[in-house]
Amino acid sequence: MLARGSATASIIACGLPPSRKHRYAPGHAVTITVPTGPNFKLRNIDTPMLRTLKWIFIALFVLLVTAAGWFWYTYKSPYGYHPAEPAMVDTRIPRQDVFVYGTLRYSGIRWLVTGRAGDSRPATLAGYRKQDLDVIPDDGGQVEGEIISVTPDELRALDRYERVGVRYQRESVKLEDGSIVWIYRLIDP
Repeated sequence: MLARGSATASIIACGLPPSRKHRYAPGHAVTITVPTGPNFKLRNIDTPMLRTLKWIFIALFVLLVTAAGWFWYTYKSPYGYHPAEPAMVDTRIPRQDVFVYGTLRYSGIRWLVTGRAGDSRPATLAGYRKQDLDVIPDDGGQVEGEIISVTPDELRALDRYERVGVRYQRESVKLEDGSIVWIYRLIDP
């Protein structure tokens, strides 16, 4: 009869290695009792390496949650961005072109900011040169970038990302091909 919380199985030993307590001969029956039930607990397998891995995963999770919270607060929440005067967005124009030359060239960043990666096409801005995070007028210079076409709501999201009125200003410029687009330039200190 089996004790409560255990299960028994009979197997035929087929060349099992000998243990300290028993010698198994091929062809002999062996009975193994495996504890089960609500009171059964595995031994605590807690090694220094597992503890270290656990803390690394916890730290990565906290870092991920913190980064997501910062991103939401900075770019999506109604808090944290209060320009003195919001930039004008003409809602009568369904799509507006924006010349991007920095992080907005990456579709993943555009997707995070506007909710849509969108298509872009290469473009050149003549009469300017790139300096750090800005483009400044330069007669012989040119800046390689991309043009993205955005809706009025996406333009507002880009304005928030670029901190229009706080860090950048949105200006209208003429590209080398003659098209007129928006561009973000640093506000003079």
